[in-house]
Amino acid sequence: MNGHEEEYRMILENSPLGTFRSTFEGRLLEVNPAFAKMFGYDSPGTMIREIHDVGKQLYARAEDRDRIVADPKGAADVTHHVNRYRRKDGKDLVANLYLKTARDIRGRPLYLE
Repeated sequence: MNGHEEEYRMILENSPLGTFRSTFEGRLLEVNPAFAKMFGYDSPGTMIREIHDVGKQLYARAEDRDRIVADPKGAADVTHHVNRYRRKDGKDLVANLYLKTARDIRGRPLYLE
């Protein structure tokens, strides 16, 4: 890891804001400790292992995620949504989602963050 990557990793790990990366299909790729804690998980690794479908397991209504990511590949900017989620313990969580499509240098969509 170079200095910039290490610096980015430290910011992500220490941020009080929940941050994630996921596939368009709903598989978590990466979450920070704040995101895991928000949803009631002990660690980012545990959450990534246990969540196989973000829409079905984290959203109170899977169709809300379907609607939000219906065409994220066309969205160049960050979009804002307020959603009702489901924590690991089954309790509801209402939170803001700021969503962006990460792209490669050619502009092809890679994942959601």
